[in-house]
Amino acid sequence: MPPARSVPTSHSKPTTRSVPTTHVVELGAATVTKRYRSWDLGQPEREWRALTLLAEHAPALAPEPLRYAPAEAPPSVTMSRLPGEPLSAPLSDAQLTGLVEAMSACQNAIPAADLAALPPRLLHPLDALKNLRARSQRVPPPPDAATAPTSSPRSPSTSPRSTSWRPATCSTGSS
Repeated sequence: MPPARSVPTSHSKPTTRSVPTTHVVELGAATVTKRYRSWDLGQPEREWRALTLLAEHAPALAPEPLRYAPAEAPPSVTMSRLPGEPLSAPLSDAQLTGLVEAMSACQNAIPAADLAALPPRLLHPLDALKNLRARSQRVPPPPDAATAPTSSPRSPSTSPRSTSWRPATCSTGSS
């Protein structure tokens, strides 16, 4: 059995720039261990919960959860290693069909009651929208901005200091 080796979390080719990640992946012959660099947002717990739910409701479509070590420093999650090779673009029709079928099976396997019992997920779409709105709030121009001269010969309708300012809004699709 070959020894475990640490690899980047992406299947991309190595680059010269450093990309921060939340974990390091150790590949063994039959196992994969994720050692978390950051766990303040419950990343190992969420990973373990997802693996155990998928093992119960969609066996063989996701790695089998083998070991959860939340008390270790750093915490880790060990799972079975799935057979096969990473996909690379462009996908063949058969690969794409297989990927869609597997993803659909995983996403539809867990009963709604089990999903409803889970804690709120990190960055739920409504939370993400709220955060986006908060970060992108525009501050109205000062009252004299409409009369202040600009350095570019723009018309008032295209000027960033136009009096037609209004706060940014985004529809959530519900009334």
